[in-house]
This record gives sequence, C-alpha cells and structure tokens, in this order.
Amino acid sequence: MKTALGVRRPWRQGQIKAAMAALTLLVVAALAATPALAAPAFKVAPRTLGFGKASPGATKTFTVTSSSGGILLVTAASSSPSFSVSPSQGVIGSGQPQTFTVTFTPTKKGPQSGKITVSGGNTTTNVTVHGNAPRTATATPTATPTSTPTATPTGTPTGTPTGTPTGTPTATATATPPGSGTGLGSSRLDLFRQVW
Repeated sequence: MKTALGVRRPWRQGQIKAAMAALTLLVVAALAATPALAAPAFKVAPRTLGFGKASPGATKTFTVTSSSGGILLVTAASSSPSFSVSPSQGVIGSGQPQTFTVTFTPTKKGPQSGKITVSGGNTTTNVTVHGNAPRTATATPTATPTSTPTATPTGTPTGTPTGTPTGTPTATATATPPGSGTGLGSSRLDLFRQVW
C-alpha cells in the first residue's frame, strides 16, 4: 500500500489473513468444479461358476474388464484346494479384458465349493465356484492263480505179493522118429533090399 508521498507501507496481519482466506476459497471452488478422478475399477462376469457333476480337470472361465477405462493390474486367488485359477494375475485396460481359467481339482468325492478372489486398485470381487466330484463304485478284487501246484509222490512201496497162479501149462513138442525122411535111415533100407 502506498502513502501520499509514494512510500510503501507493510501489509497488516489482518490483511494477510484475509488474502489467504480468499485464495483458499478460490482453490476449493476450482476443485469442486473439476470432475473427480475416479480410481480404476473393474467388473467380473460371470460371478458364479457351477461345475455340476464333473470329473477332475474340468475347466470354466470368467472375464475381468475395466469399468473406468483405466489400466489396472488385477490378481486372482482361490480359497479352496479343489479349485485352481490361472493366470494368477493380469493387466486390464480399455478394451483389454483378461480371461481367467478355473480348473476343478477335487481333493475328495462329493460336493465341494470355494471362491476366487479378484483384487485390483481399491476393488475386490469374489467369484463363487462349486462342483460335485462323482462317487466311483468300489470294485471287488478277484484273485487269479499264477501257478499250478504240483505234487511228487515220495516213499518206497512195501509188502509181499500174495496169490496162487492158476491155469494149466501147455507145451507142444514135435519129434521125428529115427530113420524117417532122407539121410542115414534111407541108406540102410536100400542096403537091406539089395541083400534080399
């Protein structure tokens, strides 16, 4: 502030406070007129995955998309060992959704459930998962012989054979009387005839 002689006088303390208050009001008004910058957010679909009666290894998917247009790193984790999720994290942005795959890995037979927690920024969303591992029939074990048992008799037979032989022994004998046929007997007969 200038005096009549053109010499500046220092600001009074009250004037400084008034100026600061006016400046604060201007800043608040400016911020109120500016749209608030929303933190990046996302949405998940579907929010429930039902596997029904499924064998181990069955898969289903859900998709995470940006709902604010910003780029965001999201993570996914399972609360149950019966359900695994892959990948464990992904980057989403405008027009860049991330698909996550949930695999049914039952640790027991029967109904099982859990949740997949998806987190990113200031947002957390759960995907409910449930499935039913089939009960298998119990098989009755059957035994198949792998070898045939063999027995070898041992020991020496004892005892004396008893009994009387029956029947009549037969034998056929043929004899030729001396002098019959040819030979010495025939010669003697011829000699005898010559003498007479």
